[in-house]
Amino acid sequence: MSNFDEHLNNISSEKQLYVLRTLTNHLAEAGQESRLHRLLTDLAFMEAKIQKIEPQSLIQDYDLSFLNWPGFTEGAEMSHRITITKTFAAVS
Repeated sequence: MSNFDEHLNNISSEKQLYVLRTLTNHLAEAGQESRLHRLLTDLAFMEAKIQKIEPQSLIQDYDLSFLNWPGFTEGAEMSHRITITKTFAAVS
């Protein structure tokens, strides 16, 4: 169990939804790119986001992450978006 998973399980369902909907934006706005990228590679976060919100929301989080990645270019965005879309299509 990850730290995120432990934290999420210790708060109300309402707060869980709030965290899942807003945490990535808060981290991006605060310039916490490394924490944002760690969160987006946390399997517990990904699973919770997909189960409690929807896959599209997680894809949007990855888009946000790419935009905040140092040296990221728009050409790379399409490649990442295609990869993510194929991954979610295979899982669905």
